[in-house]
Amino acid sequence: MAEASSVSRNRKLVSVFDDLSDCLCRVADMADFVRVAHPNPQYAAAASHACSTISSLVETLNTNTVIYSALKSVLDHGDVVPTDEVDRRVAELFLFDFEQSGIHLPSSDRSRFVELSESILGLGSAFMHGCQRPVYVRRSSLPMDLRDVFSRDGDSIAVSGLFTDHQSDAVREAAYRIYLHPDDQQTQLLESLLAARHELAQLTGFATYSTRSLRGTMAETPELAVAFLEALADSVRDKAAAEVRLLADVKARHSASTEVSANKQAHDFIVHHDSTVHQNVATG
Repeated sequence: MAEASSVSRNRKLVSVFDDLSDCLCRVADMADFVRVAHPNPQYAAAASHACSTISSLVETLNTNTVIYSALKSVLDHGDVVPTDEVDRRVAELFLFDFEQSGIHLPSSDRSRFVELSESILGLGSAFMHGCQRPVYVRRSSLPMDLRDVFSRDGDSIAVSGLFTDHQSDAVREAAYRIYLHPDDQQTQLLESLLAARHELAQLTGFATYSTRSLRGTMAETPELAVAFLEALADSVRDKAAAEVRLLADVKARHSASTEVSANKQAHDFIVHHDSTVHQNVATG
């Protein structure tokens, strides 16, 4: 940061910014990989803490008026060393990041921006972690022919995914309904995440978080993004419907009567035992 604000630099300011950005991104990317992939929970937790710390540092830098002013001066008056159009374009992109982070706001609001950014990262990480947790349900609540399909944990069974490749319709349906059963903790995390994103967007002068996220992208606005998605859906709707009919026909021709019976058992289990689904191993 000292080099960025120094008039005695012998490097382009965009090179200083680029080196700083590259260093932070390398550490952040490695930490994020370890967080997701490492089998040791302690390493994963340490990596998650590193991700949070780096993100906080990035947002703190993005709300630093000293280095922002130095960059703005380079764009308005030129650098102390020769630059070209590529350098100018890179500087404009860095300046865009500052503006997205509310560099124009009062000091208290910039501090609030950093707090919200940290909160959004933490809530998003917790929500994604919750999406990957196995769901536990009492083994006795399942039909007999489904009790030994899933992993067993004492008197409970653990459903760790959708079992989309399993040959049994009944197993796939039971896994789908159990694993995707509504969860109050996940709902609260998602609502808190959306609220924090909305507050951050409004703090920085945007109507919605999606408006802020799409600014400067090819999509440009939420309205254009939705229009594109709707046009894309319209263009493939007939072909998709034809494929669904084909798959339904294949399924009907290959379904055995025993499978239909098993499906009814699974459905009856779901209807009568939804309240037994939970995600707490200790109370499983």
